[in-house]
Amino acid sequence: MTSPNRDELEAMSDEEILQLASANTVFLGEEYTWNGRERLIRNSVKTVAKLKLALQKTSHTIRSLASLISLIFFALHTTQMNPARAFKLLRAYRGIYRLTFRGYDWDDAVPYIDSSVARSLQEIGGALVQNPWWKISDERHPTTDEATYDAVAFTDASLEGWGAVLHLRDAGATEMWTYRQRWTEDLERQLGGDDGEAERVLEKLRQYQLRRRVRSGGRFEDPDLQADRFQARYSAHAEPRAAQLMLRHLVEHHRVPNGARIALATDHRAIVIAQKHLNGFGGIGRGYALNKLFEYTYDLWYNRGIDVVFFYVEGARNPADAYSRHFGVDATGSLEVHRVEPFGVPFLRHTWCPLCEERRREEGGEI
Repeated sequence: MTSPNRDELEAMSDEEILQLASANTVFLGEEYTWNGRERLIRNSVKTVAKLKLALQKTSHTIRSLASLISLIFFALHTTQMNPARAFKLLRAYRGIYRLTFRGYDWDDAVPYIDSSVARSLQEIGGALVQNPWWKISDERHPTTDEATYDAVAFTDASLEGWGAVLHLRDAGATEMWTYRQRWTEDLERQLGGDDGEAERVLEKLRQYQLRRRVRSGGRFEDPDLQADRFQARYSAHAEPRAAQLMLRHLVEHHRVPNGARIALATDHRAIVIAQKHLNGFGGIGRGYALNKLFEYTYDLWYNRGIDVVFFYVEGARNPADAYSRHFGVDATGSLEVHRVEPFGVPFLRHTWCPLCEERRREEGGEI
């Protein structure tokens, strides 16, 4: 037992219970303390000791590397470090797990570890072993009430570009804006990051398309292998990128303040399903573009207090659909922003957000 039983608790005075609540405790690999104002949390000494020993290894078996990555994710969950930055470790975990289906034994040596994976192990693991105290994350309050959001945006992406419709509340007044931008190679590289990861992903995609073209006797429908046009043909890349571009414009052009709440509706269901839950740290997965979106929203939440909640709207009802296509031959790739007279868009209560449903269940309300 890690806490007093029911009979002991019932016999305690209020003062004794308060002393118990403010005492240092260790539970399931996490240590809790009281700083005089609130509870703080960090990984237990035992967890950190295991991590230090595992990080010192210079070679790994499939079993030991899978265990190390699992331990890093377990320890990461306790902190407020951005879990999306462990994307490469998640992909490596999936890769080494697949080796066991190809005839490798769990105790065989890992045949190859990419340098970027090795670097992530040391960078993330090194940060975790420092083990500072963390503030326990504030609870989020997702809702379908538009009045509680500073901005409500609808985004869409197509093969041609991306578009958005924005409802912005400023000092009680409501404004409506439209956004549209054609995909360009410069825009694609803008979100690629400093480590060249996007370029490597695109190169793999190019090689895949070339192999398909060879197998089909050269009869490939799109011989133009430009980077963004090639990647934009996949909604798994284009839709998260459109959402991220909309959010970046809102934040970087000071359209919303720190601490703002943003509702973003998209017709790409994967974005809505993957978002951060009220506890746990969703928003990390094998999709590169989706992971980059949640890396950005996670930073907004913890660094600037900007809370982004995603909603799913059916494609036929998405008002941004008309702004993500039909650019014409003269479109240059510049972002077009226009203030427009307000027009009807779907209410958030007519969209789908699993976080809102989850909260209503917790509060005992009907869905």
